[in-house]
Amino acid sequence: MAYPHGFISMANFKLAFTRVVRGQNKEYKNLFRHLYPSYQLGLQENLQDLINDIKSGRYQPSPATVVFQPKKTGILRPLRLLTLQDQIVYQAIANGFAVAPADDFGAIESALAAGGPRPEHEPVPFEKVDERPV
Repeated sequence: MAYPHGFISMANFKLAFTRVVRGQNKEYKNLFRHLYPSYQLGLQENLQDLINDIKSGRYQPSPATVVFQPKKTGILRPLRLLTLQDQIVYQAIANGFAVAPADDFGAIESALAAGGPRPEHEPVPFEKVDERPV
């Protein structure tokens, strides 16, 4: 399956992991904080495995886990938790949206859809990423 230029790159997935770890949603991140150090120990291998799974079609998003978080009013707010791998993949997709023109938004979605054809246009530009360690 063809993906937009730069999506299946190690640099894009490293940037995605960095953005997941350093994101601003502290309440959500606190639920995953214990996973970050162990994933980061083998970051290169973990991301390469994830990229290989996407390339081969083995990657399938996991169902979100729903937990209920109480509000001050006593009402329970549903919170959907994604696996760390799903967070990284979705962030890698968002990296392309951050720099893509509006008419290219469907390119990644089409490419990720099962059997979806690659749109006939220029590749989605992905950010250039420095190779500093995460």
